[in-house]
Amino acid sequence: MKPLSRSLVLIAALCAAGCTSGLLQSHAPPSQLYVLRAAPPVAPAVPAASGGLRVLRPLPAPGLDRDRLALSRSDNRLDYYAVGRWGAPLPDVVSDLAVNVLRQSGAWATVTDSRASVNAGYQLQLYIDHFEMVYAPGSDPASAASVPMATVGLHGVLIRRSDAKVVANLSGASSEQAGSNRMGAVVLAFQAAANAALAQVAAQAATVR
Repeated sequence: MKPLSRSLVLIAALCAAGCTSGLLQSHAPPSQLYVLRAAPPVAPAVPAASGGLRVLRPLPAPGLDRDRLALSRSDNRLDYYAVGRWGAPLPDVVSDLAVNVLRQSGAWATVTDSRASVNAGYQLQLYIDHFEMVYAPGSDPASAASVPMATVGLHGVLIRRSDAKVVANLSGASSEQAGSNRMGAVVLAFQAAANAALAQVAAQAATVR
């Protein structure tokens, strides 16, 4: 088979595998932009407290301050999908989701992000420790049979603005297996894991005031 023919066969096979072509370092523009939506609340919101909460821009671990969807490879290596990106750098995507999850909790009179000029009695500084897809050891990420796991890990501090005192250390972590090795399923797994981790943070924040 001529080299050009072999290349065309390889490209066709990768496209058939769904998100697997995202593991290639492509210079083509991304096919889709993705955002994360807050899950509907599963329980009635607790009564709102007086005052409000401002969610500061989350601080990401190395390699996560970008709009590319990350995946973890062996030897502590990070890689990125080429087809599909977040609609903004990941810290901004997580900030928007955190605001919505905390607002739905009902524990705060108001919840805003760092761009708002509204005075808030508390500030939440989140740190993004993990936000990547993980493939099983020895599996081939380029195979449609390799189904990854979304891993999201967060921690943060709740700060009272009146005296700049840290009133709580918060954390949340969750893993969610993707339904398949396709980009749409990867994003849904990220969304489920991120919602679960942020729900843990919201529950902890609601109990410390």
